[in-house]
Amino acid sequence: MAPSEISAAARSPRPTGRIVSYDVMPVYLGFGQRTRTLTGARSKTELTYPRVLQRDVPLWKDRPEAWHEILPGVKRRVLAHGTEMTLVLYEIAGGTRFPKHAHPHVQSGTFLQGGGRFEVGNEVWTMVRGSSYLIPSNVPHELVTDPGAPSVVLDVFVPAREDFAQEVVAPDA
Repeated sequence: MAPSEISAAARSPRPTGRIVSYDVMPVYLGFGQRTRTLTGARSKTELTYPRVLQRDVPLWKDRPEAWHEILPGVKRRVLAHGTEMTLVLYEIAGGTRFPKHAHPHVQSGTFLQGGGRFEVGNEVWTMVRGSSYLIPSNVPHELVTDPGAPSVVLDVFVPAREDFAQEVVAPDA
């Protein structure tokens, strides 16, 4: 297809090509869900949100009771906890060892401050401010923070960490 044909097809309000018996096709788009209804040569797209986002959207503010010391030198605050993910902020003292462990959750995070030595599976990563990572489920990992300064780490767990649910404080709004 020539570039001019592609541009014309992209500008076309009608789908090009043959549509074969689709009724509704949901596509996950983060917080919302796009539903496309295709009938004949016409399509209708609308964005819908789960009921919880249409009504009582929770907001958590930083409060002292939200922080929990889970190991000597390691404080954790569950920032947000939903049905599909958990967002967690860690404050880790310099020179602290977060022991080797594994869990069924995918863990992704970034170092907002500090750094350290992160063993993930058979690899060793040197983490500094701004370093980000993705740890697949069930991969053993261990962190030892640099001794000179504290580290602040933001982690996302998918699916949600139900074992952290008891640390969640009530939303402020």
